[in-house]
Amino acid sequence: MSTFNWLNFAEAAIGAGVGTAVGAAVVFLIERHRREQDRKDRDIAATNVALHKLCAILNSTAQIQREIVKPARDSVARWYELRPFSTPPAVDIDTGSLSYLFSGNFRNVPNELMLEVDRYNTLRFTIDQLRLYHMEQAQPAIERMQFQGKASVESLKAACGPRLVGILSALTDSIVEFVDANVQSVNAAAERLRQGGQEAYGPGHFIYWIDPDKSEQPPPPLPWYRLKPSELRRPRWR
Repeated sequence: MSTFNWLNFAEAAIGAGVGTAVGAAVVFLIERHRREQDRKDRDIAATNVALHKLCAILNSTAQIQREIVKPARDSVARWYELRPFSTPPAVDIDTGSLSYLFSGNFRNVPNELMLEVDRYNTLRFTIDQLRLYHMEQAQPAIERMQFQGKASVESLKAACGPRLVGILSALTDSIVEFVDANVQSVNAAAERLRQGGQEAYGPGHFIYWIDPDKSEQPPPPLPWYRLKPSELRRPRWR
């Protein structure tokens, strides 16, 4: 007659219980690591998207600086010679996706990015206003004078009147001031955003399209999609 071995039963039960607990702990640790990795990937992707959009803002304003502002910068008739041009495309940055920065030393960076977008939108509005005043008021006023040959600055002022000249001067001055300051402000915001990402997740994850030692020298290098095939270089990461 066989007798029930309580010792063997206890050993088996304890072994099963320990195995179940260890297995559950391992599953929990794996799931927690997966969630942390997903959050890290999401935060890094959001940071790189924001850096890319800052680059788009800088590209647009640097192009305006080179092609529109520079030829008319020192002219006494800048208010007239800085002619209407196309409004740059809209850019929006989802600062809510950068909420991980609020727990570090760069918690003010999302506010800085919102400020850069607001400034850019102000530039776009100013360009729209300049085009409106040029096309609907300045050009018709000058055409009515029927100048023979090139008109003098004083003649242009007389044709437009002091009020319109004042409005066009204010609009053009605002555009010049913005594009001149934009390179440094966007570069600074991008660098602080990158530093915040590096503080949270370490280097090697974030696109790097400016040289901090040359940030005061516009224009910056164009991103790869604006370069000619012969000018393409390997992406830089930091």
